[in-house]
Amino acid sequence: MWARSANPEGQGYSLLHLKTGQSAELEASRLASSTISASLVVQQRDEHVAGQWYSGDSYFYNLSLTGRPASARGRFEGMDGGYHAVGDLFFLPAGQRYLAKGGPGTQETLFVEMSADQQLLDEMKISADVAAVWRTCMNMPFDRLRDLLLRMAREVRDPGFASELMVEGLGITLLAETLRVLQRVEANAARKGGLSPWRLRTIEARIRDGGSLPTLGELAELCGLSRRQLMRAFREETGRTVGSFVQDLTLERAKALLQDTDLPVQEVAAQLGFTTATAFSTAFRRSVGESPRNFRASSAN
Repeated sequence: MWARSANPEGQGYSLLHLKTGQSAELEASRLASSTISASLVVQQRDEHVAGQWYSGDSYFYNLSLTGRPASARGRFEGMDGGYHAVGDLFFLPAGQRYLAKGGPGTQETLFVEMSADQQLLDEMKISADVAAVWRTCMNMPFDRLRDLLLRMAREVRDPGFASELMVEGLGITLLAETLRVLQRVEANAARKGGLSPWRLRTIEARIRDGGSLPTLGELAELCGLSRRQLMRAFREETGRTVGSFVQDLTLERAKALLQDTDLPVQEVAAQLGFTTATAFSTAFRRSVGESPRNFRASSAN
């Protein structure tokens, strides 16, 4: 199966350890810095192979410079359906597991590995039910991305002054362009399907369960999305923002606690996640037009 293989300097790239068949990989040339490594590799296989590739804390690009064998197939873990054809340009986001198989063939490949940035880790989080995004990662038919990788391949093949710096700069641009591509694909999928019902139920359950008020980051994590993906899909599905939905459900809980229980206002505030009774009273008055105590008194009449 696929595994990280580091050299003595600590830079690494992925090698395929086979379940079946024989494979040989010859690293022809390589450039590396503290955040990125780019390698030209010749792969030779004499029979069918299968395995797994876990990306860990790095992003991977795999560009076949001589054409991907027609037998190359793969799927991301959690992706519905069987194996799909792999294009010449393949992208593996950090923290993902990829299942691969293929037949005999020889190809020259550019491998690029980049260390994961925490902000991009969140932005590049891919929902397991957005099949279009997964399929796009397996076949990235975008000239802009290909051109950047081909420039990196030329630097690796024929390094010159400051080639390492050049490759690092190209890598930053490559990640940014990839992010834009995947966000467009995800946005198109969201417009067609909106936010899945289980995610809406998960968000509502978290708000109603009590405790501290949920943050956008927490709700996104529960849904397996980035904050931006959640905001976009939620508005597409409901026509509202996540923040207004949280406020409305919290207000419903506040009214129910004031009407149906004898809890002191301070305790009601604590159950709703407010740090002080004053903060709760201010927010309640802004939404309802009267204080919690007056609302409770008028509801009792």
